[in-house]
Amino acid sequence: MHVLSLEVSTSSAKCILYSKEEGVVLARSRQYPKEASDGMTQDPIGILAAAYEVLGQVARESSAKGIDPKAVGLCGTWHSMLLLDSGLLPMGRIRTWADLTGSKAAAAARARGEAADYYSRTGCVLHGMYPCWKLAGMSGIDKGLSGASHVITQLEWLYLSLTGEMAVSTCLASGSGLLNVHSLDWDQKALAAAGVGRDMLSALKDLTYRGKLTRKASALTGLPEGLPVFIGGADGAMNQLAVGGTDLGVMSMSIGTSGAMRRITKGPKVAKEPSTWCYNVSKDAWIAGAATNNATNCVDWFISNIGMTPGDPRAYDELGNAAFGSDQSKAPLFLPFIFGERCPGWQEDRTGGFFGVTPGHGRGSLYYSVLEGILFNMYQCYGILEGLAGPPSRIVVSGGITRSSGWMQLAADIFGLELETTGSANDSTVGAALVALSGLEGKASVEPPEEGPSAVYTPITRNREALMERYGRYVRMYESTKP
Repeated sequence: MHVLSLEVSTSSAKCILYSKEEGVVLARSRQYPKEASDGMTQDPIGILAAAYEVLGQVARESSAKGIDPKAVGLCGTWHSMLLLDSGLLPMGRIRTWADLTGSKAAAAARARGEAADYYSRTGCVLHGMYPCWKLAGMSGIDKGLSGASHVITQLEWLYLSLTGEMAVSTCLASGSGLLNVHSLDWDQKALAAAGVGRDMLSALKDLTYRGKLTRKASALTGLPEGLPVFIGGADGAMNQLAVGGTDLGVMSMSIGTSGAMRRITKGPKVAKEPSTWCYNVSKDAWIAGAATNNATNCVDWFISNIGMTPGDPRAYDELGNAAFGSDQSKAPLFLPFIFGERCPGWQEDRTGGFFGVTPGHGRGSLYYSVLEGILFNMYQCYGILEGLAGPPSRIVVSGGITRSSGWMQLAADIFGLELETTGSANDSTVGAALVALSGLEGKASVEPPEEGPSAVYTPITRNREALMERYGRYVRMYESTKP
C-alpha cells in the first residue's frame, strides 16, 4: 500500500510517495521563492502554491507508474501562526517559529512570576516564540487582533485548503503554548493571556484523524475527490516517529535551519526548572526535547556575508574543506545566537558572535568555529535532556548536517557517542507517511521502517579531549555574556 506525504517547512514544500515495502519511491521538493518565505514570515498563498505544485507532480508521477496512493499524510512546523478573517481569508503573513514579536509580552509575564506555572501546564517555556505570546502582544495597545476571527497554524492552513475543514492535531497545537499538555485541551489561563477565545481556535483532534480531499483540491492535484487526508503533525514529532517510532530509548537529533533533540515519553514530562519542552504526539505518546534557534541558518548567514551563495553546494564543499583543513585548536570560539536563544537560556535578546579572532584567521577557521559553536549549543541542550530522560540507547541524526561527513564526525567527537544517520533527506516527511499508513491499517502506534543506519560515526578519543577543553571555554564565554 502506497501513500503520499506532503510537508510544508520553513524553506520548502516536500512530497514523497511511500510504502513500507519499498520505502521512498518518489521524492520531490520546491524551494519557496524569497517573496514567499523570508524565514520569519511566509506568504500563505505562496506556501500553498508550492505545496500544490509538488503534490500534483508526485501524484502525476505515481499515476504514470500505475500506483494509486490511498491517502495523503501531512507535516508542518511547530510554533507558526496565521490570522484569518470571518471569510477564512488570511490577514497578513504566517509568522514562523523565528518570529519573536511576542518577546515583550513574554518578558512582562516572566516579570509577573508566571513562568513556572505556565511551563508546568503547557510544557512550553515562557518565550516570545510561542503563538500564545505573539497573540498577547497583538491584543495590547496596537489592536493587532482587530478583525481576526480565527487563529490557525501553517499546517492548518494547508489542511483547510485540501479538505475544507477547520481542525488541528493535539500534536501541532501543543507547540502553540495554548494547549494544556496534561488534559490535551485548550488551556484557559493561556487563552486569557493571549486574548483569544476557544471559538477562534480549531477543533482538537488526535494525530490519526483524517478528512477528505475536496473537489477543488482534486482538480488542482489530479488526486481523486474524497481521498483521505490525515490532519498532520509537527516536523519534530514526525522525525522522531520515523527514526525511532515510540521506542523510549531512541533520541532523534535534527540539525537543519534550527536544531533539536527529542525523546518519546509515555506521559507529559517537564523539568523542575523551565528548560526543556514537552509536546504531545498522540493520545498515548508525548515528546520531551530541547531546541535551539541557530543551526544551518547561522551557516547560511556566514556564507552570505562572505559573498558566497547559500544553497550552492560548491560553497559548502569549499568552506568545509577549508574548515577541516585548518588548525582547529586555534580557531576562534563562536556563540551561535545570531537569531536569539532558545535552550538552554531561553533569552530572546541574546546575541552571538566570534571571540578570539586574530589577523591570522581566515574564512576556513571562522567557518569551522560556526560549525563547532552550533554543536556546542546542542551539547548544552543534550546535558539537560539526558538529566530528564536518562541516557539514550541510540541517537539518530537528520538535517543538513548529514551532508557533511566532517561536521558529522565533529558532532560524534563532541558528544562522545556513536551517531547514526538514516540516509533519508526526508525523515519528517516519512514520519507523516507512517502515520497515514498506521491510520489506514487501524494500528494504535507507529512503527519505524526496519532498516539499519546508512552511516555510523564513532567518536575519536583524542579529538574529544581537545574539544572538551574548548567547550569549557565556550561555556565560560556563554555565562559571561548573558544579557
